[in-house]
Formats: sequence, C-alpha cells, structure tokens
Amino acid sequence: NGGSSTINGKLMNDIELKTVSSETNGGWIPIGYWDETASWAGKYFAGVFEGNNHTITLSSITTETKYRSTGIFGMVIGGEIYNLTAKGTNASEVMTGGIVGAIKDGKIEKCENYCTIVAEIGIQRAGISGVADNSEINNCKNYANINGYSQVGGICGWIQNNSKIDNCINSGKIVVYGYELVEWGEYKGNYGQSGGIVGISYQGEITSCTNSGS
Repeated sequence: NGGSSTINGKLMNDIELKTVSSETNGGWIPIGYWDETASWAGKYFAGVFEGNNHTITLSSITTETKYRSTGIFGMVIGGEIYNLTAKGTNASEVMTGGIVGAIKDGKIEKCENYCTIVAEIGIQRAGISGVADNSEINNCKNYANINGYSQVGGICGWIQNNSKIDNCINSGKIVVYGYELVEWGEYKGNYGQSGGIVGISYQGEITSCTNSGS
C-alpha cells in the first residue's frame, strides 16, 4: 500500500495475518484498497502472487472505513493470484472476498476459500472475489458460508465487462437478507440478489461450474 504495486510474491508457509496496531482497530490491512472518491481508484496489487498451495488465515481485519474493499487482497488491477487457500472470518461491508475484495483486468486461479463472510450487512460479497471486472476466475472452490444484503455469491458477488468464471465449485451456504422492501403481486419482502456461483452478472460468462450449497 506504499505504492510499489507490481511486487511478485511466493508464499513459503502457512501464515496467520493479524496486527495489534491501534490505528487499524487491531485488524489486518488488506493488500490494496478501494478509494471511495472514484471508481477503481486507490491502492492496488498488480503483480503475480503464487500461493504455492499454502494457507493464509485472517484472524481479524481492520474496521476502518478507509479500507472499503477487503480480503487478503483488497484491490487487484492487472494482477494474478494462484494456488492460495484462505481461512478465518471477514466481516467487512462492501466488496468482500475470501481471496480478493475487487479485481479488474486480472486473474485468480486454483484458489480455495474457507473464510466465512459473516454478518448480514454488506453487498458484493463472495468466497473468492466480491467484484470482478474484465477478469478471469478459474478452477476455484468455496467451502465457506457467505452472508450479505445483496449481490452475494459463492465464487463472486458481482461480475461485469466480459469477466469469466470457469470450472468453479461452491458448496458453501449462501444467505442473502435483502436491503430493499419490494412488492410483486401478492409477494412483499426484502429484495436481494444471490447465487451459488455469482450474485449478479453484467456481460459476464459462467461455464462448467457446480453449486451444491443451499
């Protein structure tokens, strides 16, 4: 988050991410984060991260509103993430994923998520990435329960602009609480978008995927 966005990394051990800094309310600061002042503005990861089939556990995450998009990686633009497993919990409200909060022009491949996305508040929440824009998510799996108001999916909450989800599996429970009261005929209730693989898609492509989660 200091400005060197194209660093490449390879994980050599299973690790747990936590901080005790009072400046972050005791939580992990994601790698990259969305700046609310403009679309896709802020700090972002643009390198290649090789998880090397190891696991990163989120024991706690910052509650500072500055860090709008959260996961192990908060925001990725043009970056690639491979062979990484996420565990723990994440309670952030917007653009929340076990691996990535939001990704644009990038790729996530062969990643798995056991990190539960908790609390009913929040949108664009998923096991792998909260938001994907012109990106690929391939051969990924989600086993964790995902909760949110709307745009909640097992793999991705929101995909757009030719994003592609291929050969992915969800077995986690998807719970959407809805955030807008609507009436359709005799039906009256809270409206929210959700799916086993993707919560909502604009010009996205989903192929060879399987959902067994309720």
